[in-house]
Amino acid sequence: MTSPNTSKDKALIFLTAICCAIPFLYIVYLVNRYAVNVTFWDDWAHIPISLE
Repeated sequence: MTSPNTSKDKALIFLTAICCAIPFLYIVYLVNRYAVNVTFWDDWAHIPISLE
């Protein structure tokens, strides 16, 4: 029986963690790049409405 702390196991764990982090980091990048401010709740009180 081998020890779970071999360098091959550590490399596999590291590679798995990196592969799991890539999609999350990509979504964070997309939100940061394309996010827009949207008016909500009481912010609508600051928008003038013309009823002419």
